[in-house]
Amino acid sequence: ASVVRQMKDSEMAMQWTLLYQLTSRLRILFQSSPSWRLLCEYSATSQD
Repeated sequence: ASVVRQMKDSEMAMQWTLLYQLTSRLRILFQSSPSWRLLCEYSATSQD
């Protein structure tokens, strides 16, 4: 899993991104800005 935190210059807001690799083919992305977003990504081929 990896976490990215970004500060936008024009705003006093932070954006959080959490990328979680569940398996070699399935990963989930959570994003906090501008609104909460959940993205599930599945690959037909392994990412190893």
